[in-house]
Amino acid sequence: MTTERERAVRLTEEAKEELALALVLWKDFKCGGRFDTGIAIQMLKLADHLGVRKQTEAMLHKLPPVRFTSRFVQGDNDARV
Repeated sequence: MTTERERAVRLTEEAKEELALALVLWKDFKCGGRFDTGIAIQMLKLADHLGVRKQTEAMLHKLPPVRFTSRFVQGDNDARV
């Protein structure tokens, strides 16, 4: 039986970078584009657990903080794109 760390090692470099991007975007979503120490620590712990700490730290330096907005107008049934 393989552990999660062993499975993470089998990810391609491209897959590791995509996972790191997802973690960074998740962090920005959770804290509204602002810096939150608790969320940042949680993100780095997840990155360690998944074996993508190096890629996540690199992604933090590449991307500016992102603020997410709703795709829907309140009261409107059609999605904005």
